[in-house]
Amino acid sequence: MIDAPPLLTVERDAFVFRPHAGQFAAWNATQRVVALIAGTGGGKTSFGAAWMLREAVERVPGGEFIALAPTYPMLNRVIIPRLLAALGPIGGALSKADGWITLPNGSRVYLISADAPERAEGIHGHAVWLDEAGDMSPLMWEVARRRVGLHRGRILITTTPYNMGWLKSEVHDRWAAGDPEYFVSTFASIANPAYPREEFERARRDMSESRFAMFYLGEFRRASGLVYPDWAPARMLCEPFDVPAAWRRVIGLDLGWHNATAAVLLAESPDGVVYVTNEHYAAETLLAEHAAALKAWGAFRAFADPSGRQHIEELRRAGVWIAAANNDVLAGIDAVTKLIRSERLRVFRGRAPHLVAELEGYVWEQRDGQQLDRPRKQDDHAVDALRYGCMALVTSPRARVVPRPKGW
Repeated sequence: MIDAPPLLTVERDAFVFRPHAGQFAAWNATQRVVALIAGTGGGKTSFGAAWMLREAVERVPGGEFIALAPTYPMLNRVIIPRLLAALGPIGGALSKADGWITLPNGSRVYLISADAPERAEGIHGHAVWLDEAGDMSPLMWEVARRRVGLHRGRILITTTPYNMGWLKSEVHDRWAAGDPEYFVSTFASIANPAYPREEFERARRDMSESRFAMFYLGEFRRASGLVYPDWAPARMLCEPFDVPAAWRRVIGLDLGWHNATAAVLLAESPDGVVYVTNEHYAAETLLAEHAAALKAWGAFRAFADPSGRQHIEELRRAGVWIAAANNDVLAGIDAVTKLIRSERLRVFRGRAPHLVAELEGYVWEQRDGQQLDRPRKQDDHAVDALRYGCMALVTSPRARVVPRPKGW
């Protein structure tokens, strides 16, 4: 191992990557899912480009590969230049119009941004690289797994932690629990010898402890000012099971267009434990498609944000049994908090990834260093849906929700 800045070369027709100490174990990892979760400037993207090209040249010549960035500008500004620089020793042709890079051996690397995930559909990749995956929605993790499913291909994640969402629960925690398909390497920014120690220390002085830990140490830390600080996925995620027909069930629904429409299906046990059994989450989708998804869950009443009166009427006409929710924000947060603190909120593992991610990053609004009595309006669609559903369970009669009446 050479403790030096990243350098990719070709020697005797083979890739040689000279990693620094933080990258070394990940370079040699053989697991299907490899994650570099590290501080900013630590050499994650350089590593990703080298790893991707090793897969395309040495491991599966002539195969199909996918490089994913959070946004189209990041794809152009970061991913493409790094891949082309790494390709220097062997050559490669970029076709921006087609959105791919072709290697001399026939391998093709598709270049896709998370704000256009549909471009990944139909590609059966031999490997996928997600750069800054912590800034992507759980949808892209689902897309990545689907796209390598046919070939049982590999997935590389290079990222800063950002939050305590899906990256922690679906990748880091599986590795920590001993899942043999996962490998995680974490290191600080200064593991890269080229990163300035002075900048690292400035960030330590100026930033909150949690943000410094995430963005410069590569460690997961809960954000300050969380709305639901008692949420504990280790205890509150549970394995899915068949919900008894007699249990009361409702749907919480937050409506949007460019902002996603989110719905959660809640089931309440006789002893008052509320289970989140399913999630629907989609942006820029017709109401008819949302209606079909909700009706597929069964004859359960939905409670939606009352500000979307027109959407509620359209969903009723589409056959959804729906009512306006109680939108008292603080009362709803209080209802959810009581369930969490008494450990009477459970979420089916793998069934509600957006909700789990939002619970970990849902914070109170701050102004001039002071915390306000309202949550920040960002990444809150699934948690709003949860609030509407929980308020319905709290305020509606205790009898179970019966099948929808005639005429619905």
